Amino acid sequence: MPNNVSILATGSTFVPQAISSSQGSVFGNTPSEPVDGTPLDCNAQVMSASESEEFDTRGERRRWEIFFATDPAVNPNTRGKITKWQSQVLPEPYTVRVLTTEIEGSPDGSLLMYILICEEIDTRGLG
Repeated sequence: MPNNVSILATGSTFVPQAISSSQGSVFGNTPSEPVDGTPLDCNAQVMSASESEEFDTRGERRRWEIFFATDPAVNPNTRGKITKWQSQVLPEPYTVRVLTTEIEGSPDGSLLMYILICEEIDTRGLG
């Protein structure tokens, strides 16, 4: 039987992406095309305006809280995409950048919830 955290961290899919860069001879570092990692079950929620203020909102970029029942093993500045939201596969994924990671748990430490705070990024012109 799944624990309560597993039930809460469903309905969305987050796909971490690896991006490397190569040293160009004239123009410096050139980023590669992003490589998709393993899709992870999660619960992605758009942050409210007041929640976003806590993370130094930059313009009109939408902020996300993404909840996981297991450690997603990503770090700040990791790029990823939300491919399923509110149990619906998205025709065009939301691309996000991880701002910070958090862990919340029960007082006895038996249940852990892993949380990513992310901002949506514009990928036009990027890989």
